[in-house]
Amino acid sequence: MRNRVRLIKRRRPAIGGTGLITPRGLELRYGWTQPTRWRAEHDGRLPARDVYIGGKPVGWRPDTIAAAERGERAVATQPARRVLPAHPTLDAMPPELQQVAEDVSS
Repeated sequence: MRNRVRLIKRRRPAIGGTGLITPRGLELRYGWTQPTRWRAEHDGRLPARDVYIGGKPVGWRPDTIAAAERGERAVATQPARRVLPAHPTLDAMPPELQQVAEDVSS
């Protein structure tokens, strides 16, 4: 038996028109090399990546890149921090313990 080499067809990177623009797609869009794109990300010339897959930032939404091209700042897409309600038994505590509980929760 011969060993067969499996060829994997590579997908073209998303440049636009989808819900995700990959780093490679951004390099093709602007004619940049990988180090140039990396420097642009770390210098703040590109917005932070805002598409997450498996908890890892993998690319940008097209409207984020469009806003950056217009010179606007993109609106944060991460949800606001959830504020927990006050503890229901806090009112039943003595004043000294209420102060300690408030200090710990803040």
